[in-house]
Amino acid sequence: MSIWNKGMNNIGSFSKILKVHWNCYGVCNLGCGFCYGLFEGYPALGTSEGIEILRKVSTEGVETFVFAGGDPLLRSDLKELMSFGRELGLKIELQTNAHSLTEQKIEELFPLIDCWGFSLDSSVDEIHDSERKGRGNYQRVTNAIRILAGRKANLNVRTVVSKRTAASVHRISNILRNFDFHGKWYLLQYDPLGDEKHNRDQFEISRSSFDEVVTRITSDISFCENEFKTIAVPYAIREGIYFLIAPDGSVYNQPPAGEDYRVVGNILYDNFWTLADRLQINFELHYKRYAS
Repeated sequence: MSIWNKGMNNIGSFSKILKVHWNCYGVCNLGCGFCYGLFEGYPALGTSEGIEILRKVSTEGVETFVFAGGDPLLRSDLKELMSFGRELGLKIELQTNAHSLTEQKIEELFPLIDCWGFSLDSSVDEIHDSERKGRGNYQRVTNAIRILAGRKANLNVRTVVSKRTAASVHRISNILRNFDFHGKWYLLQYDPLGDEKHNRDQFEISRSSFDEVVTRITSDISFCENEFKTIAVPYAIREGIYFLIAPDGSVYNQPPAGEDYRVVGNILYDNFWTLADRLQINFELHYKRYAS
């Protein structure tokens, strides 16, 4: 009996992994102290290997392929890889810090991208830029959201709720409304894990503090779920829902808070469902997060 068939006994009607994330370029033009990527010692693969990853996941029923980073826009072959993924029938999602995203680049990539993802950590530009260690990043992110919202693009915005940002997060909803934003706004509780755990004293907040931020937003009399969907994501419910690929193809998942990532193999060399079995994916939460 295959690994996957054995797994079916545990996941019932869930039959596939809906979304795969590839942190395709570990190099970044920002220096966020809370970045939890698995990058150091995992050099980026070339174009041919990227094409092989896309081909492999598409044959296993994956619906959405996420190009993340570092910053994927720093790859010179990003358009080629996205085009190939679309040819395979994959939905393409881009997660970028927008620091090198120009209107020309938006125009170039717009036909290839099904969903654009951005990070906006504060309603105050100085706080956001300080968190991201990138002067002017707030302006670049909000400008990109404004342009794409005007084009009715499918968008998601992720906000890391941390000790430094908690007090200024709630007004982000006003910014999104002003842009006529329609999409998903994810409120992510800071995760003390991976590459970022050594900075936890600067960022970590309790679950109760995180819940207070969420309640303040969702209880706002002017808040309207019909405009955009706001999704609270405490780190406790993120464990085990992801199929994550490092720049070099290593596969890993989100560990319990405070622990290191656990690499279970490599997407280029190992069977897809063997990797999924090793990840011990929580399919119920995976589907709750990603099913249409």
